[in-house]
Amino acid sequence: AHQQVNWTSNLGKLSDATSVTNVNGEATVTFTGTTVGSAQIIAAVNGNPANAPRVNIVADAASARLDSGDLTANKTSALANGSDSVSYTARVIDAAGNLVSGVTVGWSSDRGTLSSAASVTGPDGKATITLTSTAAGNAQVKAVVNSRAAVNAPVVDFKADAASASISDGDLTVNKTSITAGTLDMAIFRAVVKDAHGNPVANLPVSWATSGGTLSGTTSTTNTAGEATISLTATLAGTVQVNARVNSSAAVNAPPVTVTADTASAQISNGGVTADKVSAIANSGEKITYSATIKDAYGNPLSNLSVSWSTDRGNLAQNSSKTNVSGVATVTLSSTVLGAAIVTAQPGSGTAVAATAVEFTAETSSASLNAGDLIVDARQIPADNTSKATYTALVKDRYGNPVKGLLINWTTNFGQLNGQTQRTDDEGKSHNTLQSGAPGKGIVSVSVGANAPVTAPEVEFVVDSSTATITSMQTSKNAVYGFGGDNPVISVVVKNAQNQAVPNYKVNWSTDIGSIDSESFTDATGTATATLDSLHVNSNKKQGTVQALLANTSQKTISQTITPVYRAGNHQYLALAYDSTGVTPPVQEVRDFCNNMGAHLAGSAELAVFAQEGGDFVEARTLLTQSGFISTWYALSDSWKGLKGNFDSTLGTVGDIASKSTAPTVYIVCTR
Repeated sequence: AHQQVNWTSNLGKLSDATSVTNVNGEATVTFTGTTVGSAQIIAAVNGNPANAPRVNIVADAASARLDSGDLTANKTSALANGSDSVSYTARVIDAAGNLVSGVTVGWSSDRGTLSSAASVTGPDGKATITLTSTAAGNAQVKAVVNSRAAVNAPVVDFKADAASASISDGDLTVNKTSITAGTLDMAIFRAVVKDAHGNPVANLPVSWATSGGTLSGTTSTTNTAGEATISLTATLAGTVQVNARVNSSAAVNAPPVTVTADTASAQISNGGVTADKVSAIANSGEKITYSATIKDAYGNPLSNLSVSWSTDRGNLAQNSSKTNVSGVATVTLSSTVLGAAIVTAQPGSGTAVAATAVEFTAETSSASLNAGDLIVDARQIPADNTSKATYTALVKDRYGNPVKGLLINWTTNFGQLNGQTQRTDDEGKSHNTLQSGAPGKGIVSVSVGANAPVTAPEVEFVVDSSTATITSMQTSKNAVYGFGGDNPVISVVVKNAQNQAVPNYKVNWSTDIGSIDSESFTDATGTATATLDSLHVNSNKKQGTVQALLANTSQKTISQTITPVYRAGNHQYLALAYDSTGVTPPVQEVRDFCNNMGAHLAGSAELAVFAQEGGDFVEARTLLTQSGFISTWYALSDSWKGLKGNFDSTLGTVGDIASKSTAPTVYIVCTR
């Protein structure tokens, strides 16, 4: 008993390096290990060692796991042909990092087919699986051990198998089956190339051929969607067959494309546009027949082509007609309007060609004057016996044709006409003038033959405003305070050279003190007024002017006095000594005094607002150097003969109220 035993081990960990024997001569120690292997434990007494039976340390399958770096793939891409496989390896370790054999690894993938849903680790702690796919795209394989969180393997890209690429019958299409001959209109062919499993094949050359026309190239390369395109143009009419092939596969035909004649290049052939006669009567409905022959730029007659017809006179039977099989289009023209008519034919969007002019003549026996054909150039004329209203009467036949050389009669109920009878000119028009030296309203009538007279619009002769002048100007108040509540009204009187009041005449206003409306108009007495906004703050300017200006530059200016006030925040203030006799006046008298300025007498409430908005009579004296904002205490409306208010930071805190004497003068503040 009580003999010390020394312990050692080549692996693992002993609970103690020594222990002491008990009464039975026994000494014990505890052994643990985290590294797989065979452990040899040795006990030594007095330097004499003895080997214990070996202890095998095995991996802890219960703590088996997969780390993110322990799941690998043998390649990052493969062909999506169902046979090119990717091998995945999962390396499983326990909590101590020992490789664990005999552990089942569960596998899953979002694409393709795994060789098994599970595999078991071998002595090296590794389990493998393979993946194949017939669908192109990225595949994400995951592995799970002991119901732990799944671990992602590197993403593998399955690519389409170009070796099995082909074009199916339905995968060669064209955006249109008919194009117009020329170099602008084109058909776009699209071939979709897929591998044996239907995956689009990218970056693969497609060979193209055609039976006619011109392709934009002999090959094109597929994009990521497996699509390759080519364009076709043609200058000759007919049917064109385009085909495409990939690798060494058989060519696939696209839908045939029909090339039609180019109507955009349609033109009128030699001989132009012809008419079957050179003249017709403008009242008989007699028709003239026109013909035009149309071909395209390549010399082909264009049948069923719409030809647009236009004329500068008369009526076409239709605005367009179709060419026949020979490329000839026809139209007829009639007119109830006299004069030369020129008919133009335009084939499609081609160049228009005019035919030789034909003549339509008028009928004078049915001449008359319609109400709308008697016009006057002005409805208001100065009554100066010089200015004139000019009338025009347009005489027409029953078809609306102007009738020239016809004598017509003029009458008026006011003013003087230039003549009682006038003849129509080559345009069927007769002109006359009316004037007057006195204001009034004139109505002019015109009669043609035995027809009832036609009345022109009424013309008013008015006072002449062209010589308008401002004859006087005045203000309702020569001097006001700048609170903006007592606004003077400025007025002017406008008369013409005949000393007549000019009504409804615009007067433009401007001022260099306060503000005023930009314009107003004279009334029936020739008087125009404008209100001057007297708001005038934080300025040393007291004397200003108001100007009235007419459009003809006639103007007048008047002086206006506005005593500037101090503005703090949204309020205006004026400080002054109200009385110098030393006798405090009644508060109502002072209130009336402020009210007459367009303001009111300040009290403690107004003082509080003044302080809150940052007012200070120190600033007022700086901005208004000629004002009465002296440094003193001011009487308040609500404590008239008692407490005074401080508006000045040099006397202490602005807004303070205290018992102060300001005798013999009463100082007040008017505010708005």
